[in-house]
Amino acid sequence: MLAVPVTGASLVATAAAVPAAAEPNLMTFTGRRTKSTLPNIPPVVPALGTTFISYLDLFDKDGKNIGDGSVNGAIVDIIAGIPPKLVCQASVIFRLKDGEIHATNMHIRLIPNPGVKHLIAITGGTGEFRTARGSGTFEHINDTDTVMVLNVMVDPPPATP
Repeated sequence: MLAVPVTGASLVATAAAVPAAAEPNLMTFTGRRTKSTLPNIPPVVPALGTTFISYLDLFDKDGKNIGDGSVNGAIVDIIAGIPPKLVCQASVIFRLKDGEIHATNMHIRLIPNPGVKHLIAITGGTGEFRTARGSGTFEHINDTDTVMVLNVMVDPPPATP
């Protein structure tokens, strides 16, 4: 075994090479559905496997437009009842000024459904959000608006030598 003495300079170099921890970023905004191929209360129960899309305008807490987004989903189960409950699996993209945040989830779709928060996983992104990960919640507060609360973790940029 070869013993190598540790010096203060090598400790500094080693510490600088270790990447910093990801910083949490709590983001709260509203997605307003402006287009959708699945009505809030469908006149006829959609078939299992029915796909749907929605287009969203995104707004901050002051009502300022901060971007847009889309939902692409499918009905993966139907729970009998009046009205029947649709279990949806969905992928979501939030397109913001500095990049996109990509997320996914599976939930029982009932719109509106104020007070019920659904979990969502952040699976990636682009631009400033290229290393995005984390989780959050969303709540369908009325017929068109959904409040998103995301805890986005993003790695800091690599240190420049």
